[in-house]
Amino acid sequence: VAGTAEGQGCPHSVGSCMVDEEFSLGVCYKKCSILTNNMYPYRSAAETCCRYNNHLACLDAANVNTSADFGVGGGKGDHVNATPSAPHAPLLALTEALKNIIVSGGLGASMNSTLNTLQASMPQQAALMDTAAAAAAGGGSMNST
Repeated sequence: VAGTAEGQGCPHSVGSCMVDEEFSLGVCYKKCSILTNNMYPYRSAAETCCRYNNHLACLDAANVNTSADFGVGGGKGDHVNATPSAPHAPLLALTEALKNIIVSGGLGASMNSTLNTLQASMPQQAALMDTAAAAAAGGGSMNST
């Protein structure tokens, strides 16, 4: 595995979650800490948040809170069409935008470009999620392009 010294960094899936999201089982969700006002800050399932960052502790019903309201993306309630309000795969546009911000050394004008890139990539991300859901429901496999 190549490291930063080799210029490759750590291997990871393509894309990134938004800053108010957490990555769980291949999907980005709005952070449990935000959704529960830090009462259940750790995600243990798609619609379940836990008091402890411990799988065994999260098996105890007294330590978890489950609600359909927790199965949302970070864009839920922000009134910005470019940000996903549903759970989604990591967004390639965010990874590329962050790389460009780091290279350019600032945030300024790149923010509009970032939002435009994110908005343009949303149909592609939705198609990828539809393909993944269909593969999971049918027991098939996803083909990568």
